Amino acid sequence: MAEPTVVGSGVLARFLAFVVLFVACGVTTVYAALNDRRGTLSVEIWRYVVVAMGIGMVYAVFGGYELLGSTLLSDAALTGLRQVSQLFFIILLSLSMRELYYRLPYRDADSNATLLSHGRARLLEAAFMGIVFVEFVVVISIGLTVAVQAIQAVASVAFAAYGISFAAGTRAEAMAGGTVVDSLLVRFIAVLTCLGAAGALDGGALVGLPPTLVAGAVTVFLVMSAAFLITLALRLRANVEAAV
Repeated sequence: MAEPTVVGSGVLARFLAFVVLFVACGVTTVYAALNDRRGTLSVEIWRYVVVAMGIGMVYAVFGGYELLGSTLLSDAALTGLRQVSQLFFIILLSLSMRELYYRLPYRDADSNATLLSHGRARLLEAAFMGIVFVEFVVVISIGLTVAVQAIQAVASVAFAAYGISFAAGTRAEAMAGGTVVDSLLVRFIAVLTCLGAAGALDGGALVGLPPTLVAGAVTVFLVMSAAFLITLALRLRANVEAAV
């Protein structure tokens, strides 16, 4: 059994990780919105980033609220809401990468070189979103279940891999090294990797992983995600200043 001081320090560290993630998402939202306003890219990507960062802030709020506890919702319900918002965060980051991939000006939308046709990609996303919606309804109605935890873990990894594949494909074809697009792709690949790993670890209890180990690893991935977003925000700020 873990010592109370160790458990307490772990909870504090995770709470602070959510605070840092909230701030990182907020700052990134501001500079993404400014880039959109300045029209720094011909591709409409910044609004996707703004929405994704907004969901990231919601995820951080639910995460912190889960640690503080609530008299209105059960612990299982709070955990479920936190996990669902985390999955939505991953999904929206992935959708922004998909949108960037298909909207690059040099690409023929019907080209055989694409990873997946745009129409099929949207159908796949609709199927995933349907699963997430059902998961959300289940969490709200009856709380967190083993089946929901398993689906959430698998979906987190699947959608993170989906977004990473589009980001990597764009990097390979765009020849945008050193640009703000490349910075966006590199950071989002890193963030999706961290969030996908955190989502998978959240289901670790189902395979017998120690809860303290899972919590500690997830905290590390949260901090890493926040760090990548902060560096992205700094790059976006420089891009805005250069456009003035």
